Formats: sequence, C-alpha cells, structure tokens
Amino acid sequence: MLTGRELSKIKWRLRIYETLPSTSAFCKEQAEAGAAEGLAILARRQTAGRGTKGRIWVAPSGNLSFSLLLRPVDIVSCLKTLPFLASIAVYEAIQALRPTTELTLKWPNDILLRGDKVSGILIESNPGPAGWIVIGIGVNIRYAPEIPGRHLACLAQLGLSPAPEALAKMIMDHLSAGLAAFASSGVDFVRDAWLSRAHKIGTRLAVTTGDDYTEGLFHGLGPEGQLLLLTEGNKVKSFLSGETSMMLQVRDASCH
Repeated sequence: MLTGRELSKIKWRLRIYETLPSTSAFCKEQAEAGAAEGLAILARRQTAGRGTKGRIWVAPSGNLSFSLLLRPVDIVSCLKTLPFLASIAVYEAIQALRPTTELTLKWPNDILLRGDKVSGILIESNPGPAGWIVIGIGVNIRYAPEIPGRHLACLAQLGLSPAPEALAKMIMDHLSAGLAAFASSGVDFVRDAWLSRAHKIGTRLAVTTGDDYTEGLFHGLGPEGQLLLLTEGNKVKSFLSGETSMMLQVRDASCH
C-alpha cells in the first residue's frame, strides 16, 4: 500500500489562475517539467475540465477546480489508497463547514449530497523513473451544472458558499491529516474511515464495467479496496474498477 511516511509531511504550494483549460493537464505538464510534489493548481474558471471516462467536468466561476501533485515512492500501491483518502479529505472539509448527515461517499471516490454528486475526483499517474500522481478535485460550490443524464448537487443547497481557495486549503489540510493517520495506522484505518462515511452496507448499487452491468447490495470493501457486491444467489462479486450508481436516489436540484 501507500508508503505514507514521506507523503504525510508534504508542504503544499497553492498557485491560483483566473482561467485554465484543465488544472490537471497543467499540473501534469508541471510534473513532467520536474516540479516538486506538493504543487497545487487552482483555476477560478476551468474551460476544458475532465471527469472519469473522458467526460467533461463543467466548472463555472464560483465552483472549485484544483489539482495536486504527489511523487510517492511506490506509485502503483499508492493508487490503491489515494482514491479513498482524497474522498475522505473532501468529505471532512465540507463537514467542517457545516456538519450534515446528507453527505455520503460512493465507491471509489465520489461525494454525494442527498444522493446527487457534489464532488468528483480524477486520479492520473505516470509510474516512470520520475513518476508522479495528479489528483484532480472538483466541487460544485455555488452551481450544479445541468448535464443531460446526470444528477448533480452543489453546496449552496446546504447554505454554504466558501471561497474556492479557502475550501481547497481545507481539503489539503485534511488530506495531510489522512496521510499522517495512514502512515501510523495502516490500510485498516483507511478502509474503516471510508466505510464510516459511505453509503450503508446493504445499499442497492449497480456497477457498470465495460459492457457488463451488475446489480446487488453493497457488501463492504475488500483488502485492496475492491467494491464487494452481494448478488443473486448470495454470491459476492469483487470489483477493482467500474462505474457505480446508487438505486432509488433522492434528488433536490434547488441551487442558487
């Protein structure tokens, strides 16, 4: 798993730009040019952001778009842990602004408000000799963009409107705390921390992997962070990747 001792002491350096096509694309360019870990790139407006599977991540002014650069020793192992640590950091930052029971985590790293996506995380890497990991984080603060076929939320639904840079700093602080806790407590800490903030065991989920579609009941996490799904016939299926959706979501699209 993640060799967290060195990562737990990262000194973040936040650089803010008015407009960028993609904070992650820019952060990756800086990584390839030799930038040290701890670099954080924030754009007040992002014009060509990306989500999972190449989807567009719409990021109007007032929402948060930023990306973080890490250079862990063991990138492959790190990738098994960071999705959970990053989502916990975003969750905890929002909870610090206003505690709510309406916020949940969805495997592996989405943050939901009242069942709708309020934050997404995209993790990219280059495992070469001068390898890097870039964590792209988007949070809908003031606006929930209207995207056909998707249900999004924003923090304005909770009466929250933090400045994007202030929320970014809170997320970085919580990520540092999570990395430090992992360095001392190990993978069981990460698994338990994520599960305590996620949808309940027994929640009905659907998982899409390529052309395969599976429905079942959430059955926890495997030792490597796999999604465990209880399917028909009481069979437990394990997923290392895939797109999950929660069934019977409750939605409220009232943002201001």
